[in-house]
Amino acid sequence: MDKRMVKAVSGFLAGMLCVSAFGMNTFAEWRGDFDVRDISSGYAVAGVRDSGVKDGQVVIPDEIDGIPVTQLGAKDKTSTFLGQNGITRLVIGKNVRGATTTAFYGAEDLKEIEISPENKGTLAFDKDEGVLRATSGGNGILVKYLSGNERKSYRVPDEISRIFNMDHGRFDTLDLNQVTLVEHISFADTEIDTLVVGNAAVRTSPDILYGASVGKFDTAGSTLYGSDGKALWKERRLIKVAAGADFPDGYFERFDSISPYAFQSIAQYQNLKAKIPEKLTRDVVFSFYHQNAAVFMVNGQVSFCYNYNLGVPTSVGNPVDYSQDMDGEKYEKVKALMYVGVPYDGTGLFEKVFGMEYKEVSSDSQVMEHGDAAL
Repeated sequence: MDKRMVKAVSGFLAGMLCVSAFGMNTFAEWRGDFDVRDISSGYAVAGVRDSGVKDGQVVIPDEIDGIPVTQLGAKDKTSTFLGQNGITRLVIGKNVRGATTTAFYGAEDLKEIEISPENKGTLAFDKDEGVLRATSGGNGILVKYLSGNERKSYRVPDEISRIFNMDHGRFDTLDLNQVTLVEHISFADTEIDTLVVGNAAVRTSPDILYGASVGKFDTAGSTLYGSDGKALWKERRLIKVAAGADFPDGYFERFDSISPYAFQSIAQYQNLKAKIPEKLTRDVVFSFYHQNAAVFMVNGQVSFCYNYNLGVPTSVGNPVDYSQDMDGEKYEKVKALMYVGVPYDGTGLFEKVFGMEYKEVSSDSQVMEHGDAAL
């Protein structure tokens, strides 16, 4: 790598900035219009080229190069295989049997799904409800609730025990009913006036509402959670506070621990932190869906971390390992870069900070090898 870049980066990272490489990116394996992955049953579709989109529609073929396409999404992908191509209609081929938990995460433009009549798997699309379902091991799965559905009240059907994606949905009342298992991002950017919680959990964690905005909680039928309407808790752990709720002094003394996703925004956290005992928030890494994933709050400070998968740290180590005081000018530059998110460099801030344009860095051979110019 260019010595200017090495010097710039090494000096720049001396401030309150955690940098780590948690693994290399998996490169695309393109077969025609599709990025595919080899799995035991055939091919999994991990991405779609622009050339594979016709008038907003994508057709998942029965086979690619003679190999059946059996899965939507891939385990190394953290968001939808449809990408940001403005895809509004998806046609699923006859050999597709299932989808990964993130196959439809972020597919905000999708409005209609059609499944080949020759498909003998368990996938089914309810056109009236705008819901894609599946069955696995006798358990019903809500694979995708289309985020473009009209805002309404919705009760998850009795036969559904697991939810993959209801992200970016809009609800008056959402009743989770018999659901017991959800994903970390199942309700990211989902707006819910009233949430009827039930006993849903993220595997072994009760922290179920990352990125969700909830106006009121109803736990009348839950054996796992408690609520007074304006906060959700499990035993003495605070899970989530309601949007716009007001809390009297001493309210939070009842809790022994707190979810890192308890707050919808940095502003909400900052407005309430004076009322929350320090023992409750100490060393908890609070993250917020509507903030760049590299920005989080810890011990009352805005902090930054960049790694290959944009994962926010889950714990705090010895401060001398990663944190030093940073002068105000450098702090503002770091904050601007991380808030906006490289490579969105319309302001020229990257060049101002590092002394070279983003495109110059991105063409570096070592950067290209790692597939991540931001790092």
